[in-house]
Amino acid sequence: MDSLTGRVSLKGRLGDVAQRLRSKLDGKGYDKVLYFGVEGGFAMATELERFAADGSPVAEKRFSTGKIGGWLGAFDYFKRLVWGEDGRFRVFVFVVTNRAFTPASYAATETDLGRWRSTGSLILPPRVSTTPVPSGTTVTLLVYEFQADKGREGRLVAENERLPFAIHAKSLGFAS
Repeated sequence: MDSLTGRVSLKGRLGDVAQRLRSKLDGKGYDKVLYFGVEGGFAMATELERFAADGSPVAEKRFSTGKIGGWLGAFDYFKRLVWGEDGRFRVFVFVVTNRAFTPASYAATETDLGRWRSTGSLILPPRVSTTPVPSGTTVTLLVYEFQADKGREGRLVAENERLPFAIHAKSLGFAS
């Protein structure tokens, strides 16, 4: 977890901030995001992505083109993981809010990925999008890393920020 405040303009409306983040993600090949309501703003999550040990995205089978990846239901996700391939995966979650929160105590699981898929929205609701950016708003990036290892019966192991945050931020174009 780290703040991107100062690296993302907070001028205008919340929809403007979402568009700035989305433009940055689009430029890095993240075609799909899901939006979630949070108190005082919104959250935006990327789809599950395969990445290399150096933090760079793996071009082949990066998202849902391989046996694992993309937004799937929890059962499909686990089934593909068990019969799928080993690898390192991550989800980026941007939280834009003027409210304090403590995500460090929470590690996402494969169940969460399925729940996010079923509860997220493909668009930012107009009532949120048109809201002026509240005073004190910050942009926080959460990085959830997973290791798929068939030797461990295909279980995902959530290891929040296993790589240094700066490496993940750099892969998104938010160099420190």
